[in-house]
Amino acid sequence: AIQRRAARDGPNPLYLPKLISLLANRRLKHDAREALAAFGETAIPALRLFMNDPEEPLWVRRAIPKTISLIESPLAAEALVDSLDGPSDMFLRRKLLEALDSLGVAHEEPARRQKIRREIGVEAKRYLIALADLHALNRAAAVGVDHFSGPQPVFAGGALLEQLLAERGADHRTNLFGLLALIYDRGPIWDAFRSLQNPSLRAHALEFLDCSLEGEDKNVVLAAVGDAPLADKLSRAERQFGIARASKIATVLKHLSPRDERTADAPYLAVGAMHTVFTESITDLYPAVHSLRATATDPFVLETAAWVAQRTGGPPERQDNDARL
Repeated sequence: AIQRRAARDGPNPLYLPKLISLLANRRLKHDAREALAAFGETAIPALRLFMNDPEEPLWVRRAIPKTISLIESPLAAEALVDSLDGPSDMFLRRKLLEALDSLGVAHEEPARRQKIRREIGVEAKRYLIALADLHALNRAAAVGVDHFSGPQPVFAGGALLEQLLAERGADHRTNLFGLLALIYDRGPIWDAFRSLQNPSLRAHALEFLDCSLEGEDKNVVLAAVGDAPLADKLSRAERQFGIARASKIATVLKHLSPRDERTADAPYLAVGAMHTVFTESITDLYPAVHSLRATATDPFVLETAAWVAQRTGGPPERQDNDARL
């Protein structure tokens, strides 16, 4: 009804917040998206605001990039590119890249290309951080992930935190090539991505990247996915990106107490870290788990911390006065 009214009388911005909130409703998401697209450019500022607001429901934010891509306007590409440096949620970042790819726009404008190139460096660094963390936990697993063998075969029966970090690294790697596909020929870039997973084609894929990428793009991408031995790669990451290698205990502690708790996968990594603390009896980190039980805001983390603390000699479980009443 709103879509028909917008077509007849012109867009009315009063409808925008309600339509955007309906993107979280599976039954109505498609219709809400079509109605928002019918508003045209006038909807882009509101969509951009909601998408980059960390207080908005995550599934609303994740549905917005595709909605923006349905609006055929140069402002749509600009809004999506400008938002790349915002989300800490990797799923939302991937949705942004998919939306930009679906626009089919050549990003020739210098400022826009520069932003994409900056994000290529950011994504390469994030991949190397995940790899360094995985190396601290399990060197053999890090070698497997670095050669694109993927988390499933490498981590059959592996520790939970290792599996989560492998998945995080794989997501960063996919996003890295998604960014490259925005400013280079997308077909060969994705062919190279797939070839890197095939031992017989890996050398050809790296040669293609070496010949095709320019300047700093080549430097950061090959630092991340090149064929250097893992120890050499991590040494280069320390020199080039300032990624210091840490001990296993320091790495587990980092995920017990994430710096940015708004990151969508931070609660799951915290649970994975508690699983490692418990199963490997890392007594040095018992106090951190007990402290987490008193400070965590995520119910999943809180419940897990209480369970682990109870079994590692922590104080009695915290009571909820309202629940007891």
